[in-house]
Amino acid sequence: MLCKEFVYFPEQVECACRAGADMVLLIARALTDSELGALYGRIEFLGMLPLVEVHRAEELARTRSLGCSVIMVNSRDLESLKIDRDEAARTLEATPTWITKILASGIESRTDIEFFRGAGAETFLVGSALMRSTAPGEKIRELCDVR
Repeated sequence: MLCKEFVYFPEQVECACRAGADMVLLIARALTDSELGALYGRIEFLGMLPLVEVHRAEELARTRSLGCSVIMVNSRDLESLKIDRDEAARTLEATPTWITKILASGIESRTDIEFFRGAGAETFLVGSALMRSTAPGEKIRELCDVR
């Protein structure tokens, strides 16, 4: 279970742990380097997986010292709220190969999955497409059946 909140404080990490979260999302853009490091360490200490979210390739440099095993690339720019597929693809391609890459936002179809998989995404976080679908089960089957 992913705690997908805007996490800023250690108390939020503690609450996520008590609620049974397996992973806690940390948005690199929303945190200073010291906050990111402290929260990352606390999440690991509590036995959960820290999931660091980035949008731009330049943000990856901030994650290097953390030793991330998983990075989530959000194709939505949190400043403009616009989806930028090309920026997300560049960020995926710039992420080291030993890191598991999750792509979030902008997944509407098999074509989107294929595009981002070609850029290196291994896993996908799909939300809006399922929420808007009149047949979410069919949408899940459509999105899962991509090689």
